Amino acid sequence: MSGGKELVLSTLRRAASQEADTLKPAEQQLQEWETEPGFYSTLVEIFSEYNLELNVRWLAVLYFKNGVDRYWRKTAPKAINEAEKTQIRCGLLHNLREPVPQVAIQLAVLIAKIARVDCPREWPDLLPALFEAVKSNDQLVQHRTLLTLHHVIKQLASKRLAADRRTFQELTNQMFSFLLELWQSETETFLAAGGQNIEIVVPSLEQSHLALKILRKLIIHGFKKPEESEDAVLFMKSIFDRVKVMLTFRKQYENHEHVKTISEKYAVLLTKVLRDVLENFPFSYLQFIKPSLELTTYFVFTPAGDGLIFERFTVQCLNLIKAILLCPEYKPCKIIEDTKDPQTLEAFGTKAEFFTNSVLAGMCHKLVSHYFLLSQDDLEVWDSDPEGFCMEVEGGESWKYSLRPCTETLFVSLFHEYRSALIPVLMEMVRSSHNPVDPSDYHGILQKDAVYNAVGLAAFELFDDIDFDQWFTSSLINELKVKDSNYRIIRRRVIWLIGQWTSVKFSPEHRPTLYEACIHLLAADEDFVVRLSAAMTLKHSVDDFEFDAEQFMPYLPTIFGLLFSLLKEAHECDTKMQRESEGLHEFLINIVRVATDVNEDCHVYLLEDGLLLWLTTLENTANPHDALLHIFDNMLPLLELSSENLRLCLQITTAYTLLCPEQFLSKYGSRLVGTFSSMLTDMKGEGMVLVLRAVEMILRVRPAEGASLIQPLLPGVIKAVAEGDQYPMIMSMYLSLVARLVLYAEPIFMWAVNQVASSEVKRPEEVLERIVSVWADKLTLVSPEERRKLCGLGLAHLCGSGWPPVLKVWPPAITAVVEVVFDVTVEDSTQDKLVISGGRLGSPEPYELETEHVLRRQALAQGDPVHTTSLREFLGQQMKRLQESTDQNTIIALAQDLDENCRKVLEEVTVS
Repeated sequence: MSGGKELVLSTLRRAASQEADTLKPAEQQLQEWETEPGFYSTLVEIFSEYNLELNVRWLAVLYFKNGVDRYWRKTAPKAINEAEKTQIRCGLLHNLREPVPQVAIQLAVLIAKIARVDCPREWPDLLPALFEAVKSNDQLVQHRTLLTLHHVIKQLASKRLAADRRTFQELTNQMFSFLLELWQSETETFLAAGGQNIEIVVPSLEQSHLALKILRKLIIHGFKKPEESEDAVLFMKSIFDRVKVMLTFRKQYENHEHVKTISEKYAVLLTKVLRDVLENFPFSYLQFIKPSLELTTYFVFTPAGDGLIFERFTVQCLNLIKAILLCPEYKPCKIIEDTKDPQTLEAFGTKAEFFTNSVLAGMCHKLVSHYFLLSQDDLEVWDSDPEGFCMEVEGGESWKYSLRPCTETLFVSLFHEYRSALIPVLMEMVRSSHNPVDPSDYHGILQKDAVYNAVGLAAFELFDDIDFDQWFTSSLINELKVKDSNYRIIRRRVIWLIGQWTSVKFSPEHRPTLYEACIHLLAADEDFVVRLSAAMTLKHSVDDFEFDAEQFMPYLPTIFGLLFSLLKEAHECDTKMQRESEGLHEFLINIVRVATDVNEDCHVYLLEDGLLLWLTTLENTANPHDALLHIFDNMLPLLELSSENLRLCLQITTAYTLLCPEQFLSKYGSRLVGTFSSMLTDMKGEGMVLVLRAVEMILRVRPAEGASLIQPLLPGVIKAVAEGDQYPMIMSMYLSLVARLVLYAEPIFMWAVNQVASSEVKRPEEVLERIVSVWADKLTLVSPEERRKLCGLGLAHLCGSGWPPVLKVWPPAITAVVEVVFDVTVEDSTQDKLVISGGRLGSPEPYELETEHVLRRQALAQGDPVHTTSLREFLGQQMKRLQESTDQNTIIALAQDLDENCRKVLEEVTVS
């Protein structure tokens, strides 16, 4: 490029300036150079000079990264030429002494991105060069090489074409033994150093950790049957000793924060390897079931783990035990003799041999009497932030990643699997906790709370063993009357426990007593957390199929007043809605109307809470009604403001689109699309993604009518795709909209193409060719998998059209579709895994409340082409369609430019 390295360097220095007058022209110049030959090789030269300013080198790396994303693939418009690519690859391989860790990580990621496209065909010397460099005596070179190798292996492992998988398996055969030896060697080095030489410990520990990360990818993606490889089995066997060693090692360095942190990550990673192998190769894992159970129970359920284990490690251990318990391949038929698979019987026998009555009793006791206990931190949160406590302890976002849900779900899994062995154990704990506890006996209170928690979790399993009515009348109801402050823990747990049992075994005749108890517990002088628990139990009672409205009526005015008071006191909207029902709609809608009306002065400080309450009301509404629909009048001015509450506003809009699509879009659709159109003209980044998702929802709920409704937006969408210069998330949304248009409303798609062609003074054929070219190039960047499949369906439809502009770029387009076919096909079969899932991905997340909105979302997902149409079969239909409209010689000529694996897939789907 003209000007060379010095000009680029000085421009980067200006672009790193803090002064806008200097920075803006420099950024513009760099943008103009993005498609200039030589620009990216110059950037490599610049960031490879370690004596330059760090901010300049960092900027060079970022511009290089953008270039790789946009211009590295051969099919990309204005792609980097092959000669420059060769120069770049050579420069990157000579850059394994990067002194700055953050830059080193970026370079490793960049090399990996290029490797995913070029390795091994265009970059055959990459892996040999890395293998050679990792043997270096230079500690820095060895570390940076391992870091790079980790990211390269991570990228190569993610490729799904059959040929790529075979290549990766061959690669694993070549390198697994070497990396295993390296891992063992580095591990021995940092262990041998003991507490004496931290300069030896840190690099060896870091390199051992990196090697372990690589081995994890190799063992999962590089073997068809790991048990057939001696090295893989040796690696797996060594993990169990390494876990013990790392926990001791972490304890030894608990005062050295960096070493302690890596040691914790290392111990967790070891358990993740075990779980990965179990989940991907359950029958290969047979020989490791017993040592896994012995290891996890040794540390988590015996005193041996005291002082050694930490929360994240404990969570992994509990999840590993649960995975073994729940593994479907390890479950025989109900009549065991009907089980045909000997490996299933072997796994079942191993579990039965391990989970003896004494082991199960010990695990049950430890779970209930240790892990279920409320901690001092829990109680401090209870006092300082009672609503926060309810959301954290009772199922908030961060709660589901913490220790308590893992212990509770393992307890439930154990109880379900070994009911007969565990019922006597738990019943004995209930008997020992039956008598009232002295309010001053804090430990006794916590123990009783834990036992009652266990009884609530196992309610369905204990149906025949507990006379809950008798327990309620003779004991539980009296415990609710103990007013000591410490006893709030028991009052909360007892009312929660009753709520758990109302739908299991609770006589209607005792409901009035329960309502009276709830009235006392909802009083203003009661602890706030207890009041919320009482409200939740009332909700369970009202939702139960045995609920008698007539029986409830005498208590309704008092209960409604108390709930109203609680609602006013609650600050968190999730709290407000946990006992929410449609009976409160009139009251709630009035609050929402005032809080979200821009003409009301108070909206300034009420708006966010009002929007949250509005959204949660919609999410818990089963049937729409006029009052709820009409308050959307408040939303249009809020959308036009494009305020900091944009996400909430669009979530509310989407909730309406799902709740009552016909009435909502008929009343507000045109104005809404007009608002979206003006918003998109001056919006960037995440805001665009949010708006485009709302537009897509219109298409999803009403495909044909929706396409006509959003027609004014479509030329802009088509133009953005044709330009091809968008961030991956935004491009994913644009391509999703175009894919749905192609599948649902092809004439409107072609109208939009013609509109863009007219405005750009181009032929429609040029615009269509450009769209298909960008689509093929960007398809690998589309995420998540469901969205990528959707875009694959749309592109496959175009590939089957036989239109001349599409045929010009047909080979890369059909190759991109075939890659998606591999992504969504169950290994060693022809089944589409997203069809098999049946839209379950629209289901609530673990511990997410199953609201009416979640059910609507799930129903919509189940009917979506992504979950109803096999991409493989659809591709076959499109290929037959192509054969009917296109000359055979043309098809043969097109196929000559395809990869052998791609051709093979097309032959298979066309025949079937």
